[in-house]
Amino acid sequence: MKSFLSDLRHAWRAALKTPVLSTVAVVTISLGIGANSAIFSLLQGSLSRSSFQNPGSLIFLFNRFPSLDDGPASFPDFMEWRRQSSAFTGITAYVLTRPAFMGRGEPRRIAGSLISEDYFRVFGIGARIGRVFAVGDHRDGAPPVCVISDSFWRRQYQSDPGVLGRTIVLDGVSNSIVGVLQPGTPSFSYPGKTDVWMPLEPRAPSRERGTNYLSVVGRLRQGVALVAARAEIDTIQSRINAEFPDNQHGMTLRPLMQVLFGNTQRTLWVLLAAAGGIILIACANLANLLLARSAERAREFAVRQAFGADRGQILRQLLSEGLLLPAIGGTFGLALAIYSGDFLIAVAPEGMRLPERIQLDWAMAAFSLGLILPVALISGLVPAIRGSRIQLNAALRASAHHLTGSSRSMAARHRFVIAEIALATILLTGSFLTLESLWRLVHSDPGFDSAKLLTMQISLATNRYANPNQQTEFFERVLPKVRALPGVLAAGAITDLPIGDGGTTGDFVIQGRAKPAHGKEIFARKEIVTPGYFQAMKIPLIAGRFFTDRDRANGPKVVIISQRMAKQFWPGENPIGRRLDLGLGKEDEWEEIVGVAGDVKAEGLDMPPAITGYLCANQYPSSAMTVVVRTAIDPLSLAAAARSAVFSIDNQQPISDLSSMEQVLRQSVSEPRSIAYLLSAFAGIALLLAGIGVYGLVAYSVALRTREIGIRMALGAGRGAVLHSILNSGMKLLMIGLGIGLAAGAGLMQLLRDLLFGVSAIDPVAFLSVGVTLALSSLLACYIPARRAASIDPMRALRND
Repeated sequence: MKSFLSDLRHAWRAALKTPVLSTVAVVTISLGIGANSAIFSLLQGSLSRSSFQNPGSLIFLFNRFPSLDDGPASFPDFMEWRRQSSAFTGITAYVLTRPAFMGRGEPRRIAGSLISEDYFRVFGIGARIGRVFAVGDHRDGAPPVCVISDSFWRRQYQSDPGVLGRTIVLDGVSNSIVGVLQPGTPSFSYPGKTDVWMPLEPRAPSRERGTNYLSVVGRLRQGVALVAARAEIDTIQSRINAEFPDNQHGMTLRPLMQVLFGNTQRTLWVLLAAAGGIILIACANLANLLLARSAERAREFAVRQAFGADRGQILRQLLSEGLLLPAIGGTFGLALAIYSGDFLIAVAPEGMRLPERIQLDWAMAAFSLGLILPVALISGLVPAIRGSRIQLNAALRASAHHLTGSSRSMAARHRFVIAEIALATILLTGSFLTLESLWRLVHSDPGFDSAKLLTMQISLATNRYANPNQQTEFFERVLPKVRALPGVLAAGAITDLPIGDGGTTGDFVIQGRAKPAHGKEIFARKEIVTPGYFQAMKIPLIAGRFFTDRDRANGPKVVIISQRMAKQFWPGENPIGRRLDLGLGKEDEWEEIVGVAGDVKAEGLDMPPAITGYLCANQYPSSAMTVVVRTAIDPLSLAAAARSAVFSIDNQQPISDLSSMEQVLRQSVSEPRSIAYLLSAFAGIALLLAGIGVYGLVAYSVALRTREIGIRMALGAGRGAVLHSILNSGMKLLMIGLGIGLAAGAGLMQLLRDLLFGVSAIDPVAFLSVGVTLALSSLLACYIPARRAASIDPMRALRND
């Protein structure tokens, strides 16, 4: 230990003797470790946000249809799985809701969940005060009860322990609060904070087979493998399919963690890989710097050997120096990770479950320490081995130039710089491809005009608007009031806003054509819209007409189809006047096609236009619709007026998700935007580090060749020739590293091609941009020392030597 501390003191003095080199090394390592620690903290925090008890045994059970792998379940199917299964200790179900809550001030929607019996037992959730649901709470006709979250209890009731037994009105129904759950109770509501839980069974939205809306989760019995549980559920579903052949479907079982974090974790793993590239560049950079310093100290090591120091002592000394700088850099990197946390969380995808802030904990500290040791070994081992291999007599006889400029030593430094350039090329390739993909995604045509469009969701309380005529009347009263507001050009409503979450998809039948066999059903998106909706969204009319107020409930049923639907099912024909059954009305109730509307990317900007059938809200009333308002001014400036228009009809009706359509579109591309921005930040760091590496190598080479350059200039070589010679040597390294990096980048981006939109993984524009960027940065890094070399005074250079 004493000798180790002595080596560290010596390493510290050596670092102080070369402050510029040491500072560059510390900054390099700080950037590398800081980037990796920050991304690790987000990943670790994201996973820890699950908070589920023994999450590995929790399994989601999904319906599987030909066009949908992970579909919700119907209430009857769920009950059969629970009754017949033995592979699970319990199977439960939930459906997320947003009940209207009337507290202080305006009515508002809160995050709620209808849960089946055994939900709290399956998830291992207990109450902080009071109790969770008893068996009797799930029986039909039971008094309405609920439990609330700890955060809702603190926020709404100021942590009052007397909250038990109080009444809370949700969707117009009085519910007795029977318990407050433990802090940190996991939930599935975005952003992960359910406020209230209610029993499902007494208020199930539907008990019809084939009406699929439930999310089903089971806890595997100890010792039962997932493959065995899947086989059992498949057998149970086969029996159900045989009994109800009109509702046949398969089953998919997925672990909870895969369902919760499948997409967003991919983002963090990609970013962690990018941060790993930075740490490798940092290692190469540091190794190059230490190699140069150990070469410069060859005479010192030779003298120490002459006085009795053995090779092991010199090796330990160099390894100590290789450990000291990464340790200092790692400390600064840890601070950088903490202080950059707010930025990373701010640019993270909207739906990602993240910690509220990045803070130093044992996991982050252990990860950073785990990085420092490999960095020290990787970056310090080669210089230490080379530095300890000193030929004593040759070292004492040779000049400094011969020692530091050996071909083997320079070849090693060249390899490190080539590796840096190759890694920077890979990161830059990913950055340019994702940025180009993001640009194409953001500028893709959604099928409507998103500018100056206000949206607000209205879900009517079914206890006060149970009659379909009441639902129609409400929106028929609200929309004229909204249209009358100053600055409003048009207004309408739709059940599921394009690009937003949700959407009803199902099969349909075309009159005069045979109903497809099971497994070959025709599926379409089904939307209910009011007259004026298409005009408000500026969706073009391709043929026929739009809905009008003359389309009433007692008149002929009508439908408008999307252009893609018309082309697919009536190619080269006029579909106007044809009839189909979308399946939302009575059995064998046909809707006549009266119009063809332009295609809309309803399911996302990165998805093709949906095959869509639009029904008229006057004929098919809906209790939940999103109102869209086309304005001549800033749409958000009319938010308060639009809210007042709704409250003038019903002051107890809550409004949710009031935002502009452009905000909705921005949120829909949050994941690709985050990947592109963060990869660009990492690529920028990689470019900086690679530039430092190239500059350091060329500057060091110029210092070694001062005498040679002086002789050449004395013999008549011009400054241009010297400048060209230095630049040429640097550009050769660039071309080798660039070639390796582009080849590797093309291969790696093939694995990530599902992250790209409208861009090939080997897009020539992106590859050309990478080459130009690296060439310019390397040219700059080479030009500074080359210009210094071209300015050398030959006589002074020869005298100094």
